[in-house]
Amino acid sequence: MQITGLSVHQVDLPLHEGSYNWSEGKSVAVFDSTVVGVHTDTGLTGWGEVCPLGPFYLPAYASGARAGLRELGPSLLGLDPRDLDVLNRRMDRTLKGHPYVKSAVDMACWDLLGKDSGQPAARLLGGAEGEDFVLYRAISQEAPDAMAAFWGWTLSTTSFPTLPKKKRKFVGRRAKFWGHIRRPVWNRLQSA
Repeated sequence: MQITGLSVHQVDLPLHEGSYNWSEGKSVAVFDSTVVGVHTDTGLTGWGEVCPLGPFYLPAYASGARAGLRELGPSLLGLDPRDLDVLNRRMDRTLKGHPYVKSAVDMACWDLLGKDSGQPAARLLGGAEGEDFVLYRAISQEAPDAMAAFWGWTLSTTSFPTLPKKKRKFVGRRAKFWGHIRRPVWNRLQSA
């Protein structure tokens, strides 16, 4: 199996809440996602995605991902996408840094490995079951009452009220920072 080409697709993913706002007037209304297809001479295509949160939140941005993929693409032609170590070394030699760019190609190659072996990629990566891990839910910077209302909705529709006591303590300390929203959030966590 050899890589014959990459296709890169820009997809806007609208936010359920309408927009996400943070300090200095920064906000996003859509996630600018990049979907990558790694095509092979066998007719199989693997798919991966990179979806950073705007150009000023993390050291990754969507148009940068697409530019990086244009740089990487030609160097990957002819490689076997199932030889992940070889592929990752080639990507590192071709493009220094920028792991967010390479992650979409890596994901697509794991997808191809799964398709070729007749197994789900999750099984190849150790299985669909694993250790529990803590999730968090970021909220948009809004007026305090709107933030408190959103937290109330979030806590009533998710498993966040079941945070371990250690995490409740951390969330409580962080919630104090938020002033007006502290009381409704903290009361909700304490009653869980």
